[in-house]
Amino acid sequence: MKRIVFIMIFAICCLTGCKNEQERVAEADSAVIYTRGQGFSKEGITFVQNEIVQYTDFATGVTMPLCSRLNCSHRKLTTAEAENGTEPCMAYVKDAYQAVLYRERLYVFTDNNVGLGIYVSDADGANRRLLTEIKNVRWIGGFSTEFYKDRLVIVGNRS
Repeated sequence: MKRIVFIMIFAICCLTGCKNEQERVAEADSAVIYTRGQGFSKEGITFVQNEIVQYTDFATGVTMPLCSRLNCSHRKLTTAEAENGTEPCMAYVKDAYQAVLYRERLYVFTDNNVGLGIYVSDADGANRRLLTEIKNVRWIGGFSTEFYKDRLVIVGNRS
């Protein structure tokens, strides 16, 4: 009887100690912006060129404006085009300074005479809205913005 109890306890201990899959450490979920406008994530680089948000995919090497509008010129509209009701490019953001994709959302940071603006939209630039405006603050050079685990850290200079 002691032998059967010992075998059962030994078997239970062995079974609870075994695992079919190794535990994996979750990768940090982050996106970082370095210098003026270059936003790095796991999948690619987001940057601003002439107030148009661009994206380079690491997997394909393709660079494109973050706009899904068909037949779009991907530029700022002229005054005449705007007055005639031409649809603006979804990748165009006035006073855009930096941009980054984070958790399938596009964040665009603007810098004007009033302060910093943070816009959020779908990855293709659609459904853009002002998330917040920080008055009397300007960007400083070098590393200035980082997303990490649902937090945003911005280093600025109060004017």
